[in-house]
Amino acid sequence: MIAATAVANDLPVYTCNPVDFDGIDDLRVVAVPVEQRSAESPDN
Repeated sequence: MIAATAVANDLPVYTCNPVDFDGIDDLRVVAVPVEQRSAESPDN
């Protein structure tokens, strides 16, 4: 549904998982990099 809405409205999809949208014609996918957290990070 996300891809269909983006195509219908001529919008890109921003995602951390661009492979999930492979094979969808006319869809513009923008890969968003994911910052890797270390195991020592206090935010975990």
